Amino acid sequence: MADFDEVLFSLPNVLDFQLILTGGGQEHQLRLDVQLKGSVTLDTESLVLKELDKIPVVRVARKNGSLKVFPHFVASAEVISQKGTAKRQIQDKRGSA
Repeated sequence: MADFDEVLFSLPNVLDFQLILTGGGQEHQLRLDVQLKGSVTLDTESLVLKELDKIPVVRVARKNGSLKVFPHFVASAEVISQKGTAKRQIQDKRGSA
């Protein structure tokens, strides 16, 4: 999670994000919900994917096709609080129905 924090929070308009890992076998999907300050631009997705590729394991998995990343963006002026006080983590839903 620290690697994702480092690359995503380096982007000036990222307020928060959530990661959900699904799939199994030879292909996994990573849903990336990103909360942005301000509006979403045409370059937002490519910029986020470029930053994610700075994480070696993500870059290699995307390149060999074993990981597909699906970013979803929400524009907001302030951080939308998560319920509870749990530490942010990757939600691993591989193998769940």
